[in-house]
Formats: sequence, structure tokens, C-alpha cells
Amino acid sequence: GNSAVEYGGAIYVAAGSTSVFTMSGGAIGGAVSAVLSCTGLFFMRSVKPVWAKILIGLAAIAVTFGICCGIGFAFLGALAK
Repeated sequence: GNSAVEYGGAIYVAAGSTSVFTMSGGAIGGAVSAVLSCTGLFFMRSVKPVWAKILIGLAAIAVTFGICCGIGFAFLGALAK
């Protein structure tokens, strides 16, 4: 079922595990992760030092996390209105 959570004066709706929100959020996060992982691998092929490859991988993970958090906060902001 759905449950409402109050955080910072705004009420957010937490959908159940079989909800369309959970499935679409997983699909969006998976797509963002796949695109940025492939982009990171493409750039890793063009550099020789191992430390640069590690740095590119960490940067891809950080950007993925930032984009997914931004999308999640946008959804929560839309649901709060």
C-alpha cells in the first residue's frame, strides 16, 4: 500500500514495491546508469594510466548518483504539490 511521510513540512507519498512509481524509477535509474557507464568505458579506452581509468570510473559513478538524486528529488517535489 501507499504511506504518507512528512519531511520538512512537506508530505511525500511512498509507493509500495509493486507500484508503477518504483518500476519507472528503476527503469530511469538503470537507463542513466547504463548510458554513463558506457560513456565512462569509452573514455577509459582512450587513456593509458590505470589511475586515470579509475578516476574516470569514479567520476561516472558520482555523476550517475547526482543525476539520479536530482531526478528523485524532482519527483518528490512534484508529488508534494
